[in-house]
Amino acid sequence: MTGGRIRAGVAGFAILLFVLLVLASGLDRYSQHEPGAIRLIPDTFRVSAARSLAASALTRGDFPEAERQARAATKRDPLDPRGPAFLGAVAALDSSAGGDGGDAAFRAAAKLGWREMITQAYWFDRDLREDRIAAAALRLDAILRANPRSEAAQTFLGMLEAREDGRRALAERLRSGPAWAEAYLSGYAGDVEMLRARARFLASRSAGVPELGCERVLPMVRALSSRAYRGEAEALWQVHCPAGATAGALSDPGFDKFASDESGPFGWQRHGAGDVRVSPVGGKERMIELANRSSVTRLVLSQPVALTQGAHTVTGSVTGLKPALLVATLGCGHPERPSNVSGAIAASGQRIDAKGCANEVLGLWMRPGEGALTVDDLRIDGN
Repeated sequence: MTGGRIRAGVAGFAILLFVLLVLASGLDRYSQHEPGAIRLIPDTFRVSAARSLAASALTRGDFPEAERQARAATKRDPLDPRGPAFLGAVAALDSSAGGDGGDAAFRAAAKLGWREMITQAYWFDRDLREDRIAAAALRLDAILRANPRSEAAQTFLGMLEAREDGRRALAERLRSGPAWAEAYLSGYAGDVEMLRARARFLASRSAGVPELGCERVLPMVRALSSRAYRGEAEALWQVHCPAGATAGALSDPGFDKFASDESGPFGWQRHGAGDVRVSPVGGKERMIELANRSSVTRLVLSQPVALTQGAHTVTGSVTGLKPALLVATLGCGHPERPSNVSGAIAASGQRIDAKGCANEVLGLWMRPGEGALTVDDLRIDGN
């Protein structure tokens, strides 16, 4: 930014996020990129251009110009909340401004309605810092209704989620069935830690979150499961889709739902390709058939698991010429390649050691050898 120094403080940060987002449309955007065109705009419409130029000056850090344009906009249209909001933003962001930091201007803007987002950002932050949590949640509700998928809105959600009383207030808003709920459930984008934190909040019965249903939480559950966070995914699923909850350490241990629409979010992932075959066989009593015609040990199936740290035993029905070709491993994020295998799945069981990580994955590997194996009824037991 140029032309001024940003005032320190969270309020300035909250306002700045929306300054970067709130620009008028159409004619305003044209006037930003073509400043000379403003002289062609009839005087009755110049208020819109003044607001646009005020927003543009704020994003550049040119606070004197932003103030000049904001005052012009306020004078031409005193009933529009954007003029005083821009004046408040200048006072809040400009370290040389002194005064009340924009309080009076934002109070004036707030009296003109709830649709001006910089004003809502200011009061959200102010209410949050002064522990008026219900009021902060109401301000955030207004922001989310206008910009549910914006980066700023997601940042403000994170600020509310970081507090226990904020989470309770957010749960109260969710109980009202807001239009922004879907954006909230998918707003984590590629931020894995935001995804996990949001899932833990939604799975917390003590927070008072309403049951959202299977379909609404399924994308989040799948996102967690695909990253191998089985425990967090399962906790979320059990709270919001109790009818679909799984029992035991493995989902679909008998492969009855393998590669079907009923496999759910925790089912087996197939890795067969080329010289490796992974195929369901049988009718009502379904099993899985595996074959590895390559010259190396290959991963054939995997599934996220949530196991306590320590030793566990994998057992199951494995039939074929050489049942010992099938081995199991665990790993954080992805299954490790087999080494130092102890025991056999088809006999008294193979030992696997869980590291206790949040994203542990069980892998089934098949060593090279002639013939196919048929696998059914896998089980993991703790020692």
